[in-house]
Amino acid sequence: MEENLSLWEAAVSQVRLMISEGARYDRYWCQSTRPMASRISVEQELDRLIPVLEAVLGMPEVEGKLVSVDTFYSEVASEAVSKGLILDNLDAVKLCDAMLKQKISSYN
Repeated sequence: MEENLSLWEAAVSQVRLMISEGARYDRYWCQSTRPMASRISVEQELDRLIPVLEAVLGMPEVEGKLVSVDTFYSEVASEAVSKGLILDNLDAVKLCDAMLKQKISSYN
């Protein structure tokens, strides 16, 4: 748990730095999309992503910025969209679960 906290703090600090340097767009993903990389579970991805997203979205300096998420999983996509994020980098859609493909088409 302590390791997750330090990763969370590092992620939030990085967002603050990027915004101070003029970033207008921020994208989140919690697992590698490189070929042959091992996948993490939906639960692991949500555990990694949601605390950081909630912290970042609560930062006043994020207001008006575009925030997006990459994921293979419909559950993660639904959670992210419910928090106001957009789905991004969907060129990997052939790797997504069937439910995510349906959700993507319903958002467009």
